[in-house]
Amino acid sequence: MNNVTEISKYKSNTSHYEVLDQAIQKGLLFSTIEMEYKRGAKNFYTNGDGRKGFSLSASYYKHLEFQLDSIRNRIIIPIINKLNCSFVIVFEVSQKGEILSDHVKLSLQMECPKRLPYLETVEEVFNVLMPFTDYISNLEVNGHSRGLSYIRAEMNISREDLMDTILNPYVDEFIEKQWHDFGIIAYHEAKEQFSLNVRIPFTYGAFTWDTIEKSIRITQQETLKELMNI
Repeated sequence: MNNVTEISKYKSNTSHYEVLDQAIQKGLLFSTIEMEYKRGAKNFYTNGDGRKGFSLSASYYKHLEFQLDSIRNRIIIPIINKLNCSFVIVFEVSQKGEILSDHVKLSLQMECPKRLPYLETVEEVFNVLMPFTDYISNLEVNGHSRGLSYIRAEMNISREDLMDTILNPYVDEFIEKQWHDFGIIAYHEAKEQFSLNVRIPFTYGAFTWDTIEKSIRITQQETLKELMNI
């Protein structure tokens, strides 16, 4: 049987219906379902991964449709409305067509608005990400000499904890100070480099500074005369 790595991408809030229609035609047995929202373009995508060539009952796809309707209304729309950021969320699917709720992979990407002063920029970004501190596995920071571009948080979280964090965000003083200190360091690191990409692992809800992964770009500009040694 052939592997299907991606069966569909649609710019529509009803895209999972079209994905299921294609899955029925291909006899797709789902392994994961990925949903992505791009805030800037305001586009929403649904991708289905799995193996094709199976003879599956109509109830298999109907059950998936019911679950995806629930996910859209109870998870996707609240994330868009309350967090207002780009995200990718991946759900595992059992062979019986059950979308597993305990192991959800979520990536939240916050763009850093350039129109605002630094403190207002990080405050807007951190207010969204800080409540997820206990679940974050990695934090990626991208910036340049003019400041921060975006901050992306990757995490594993259950659907129950995800909804609870969205509806009842909580941040204690220790977490707030930790993020504030991190923001100052990241901002000054970015200002000193032409291009900066930092990946920070988290351990038990804390920044693991000693295992930070950093890549920078150093650029030197020359005129044509200098290059040709004229």
